[in-house]
Amino acid sequence: MALGKIGAVAAGLGILAAIGLLIKKGTMGVTDIYRGASTQTANFIALLENFYPKAYWDFKQWSVGYGSGYNYDLKTPVTKDTVVDKATAKRWLLAEAYRNAETINNYVKVPLTTNQFVALLAFVYNVGDEAFKSSTLLKKINSKAPKQDIINAWSAWKMAGGQVNQGLINRRAKEIKMFFS
Repeated sequence: MALGKIGAVAAGLGILAAIGLLIKKGTMGVTDIYRGASTQTANFIALLENFYPKAYWDFKQWSVGYGSGYNYDLKTPVTKDTVVDKATAKRWLLAEAYRNAETINNYVKVPLTTNQFVALLAFVYNVGDEAFKSSTLLKKINSKAPKQDIINAWSAWKMAGGQVNQGLINRRAKEIKMFFS
């Protein structure tokens, strides 16, 4: 996929950054993020995840749809028997992205551009809120470390199941490119 297409989707996600700030200030509710940014958010993250209607083992958990490990309808973890359609998968993706956006807003202490916010959202969606909160990447971003230090910290997230994963290497390269564009 050409960066132009990713950039176009990211530009549309500027709405998400603004919504995240409004949510943080308490002027918008959870349902507003779904109406205000559902298509843009789902499309960007879906570029990096793939859609799987049936649950699959994802190194530490069962995942389904666009990498969801949690069934937001039943309020339980995804099981090996979970099956979803694309509409449900996008709804779950957005529920997760909303939480990830709150984590970014609460833990990143420096101003972010829209592209930086979008790149971090995709990253946190993939690695999880808790991993991000204690990451060297967050520390580097908050300390305004040199570009190469941030790239090195970001690129280190390439392991799955104890092994280097080419899919994660490719994903991190796209996230990094977005962050610095």
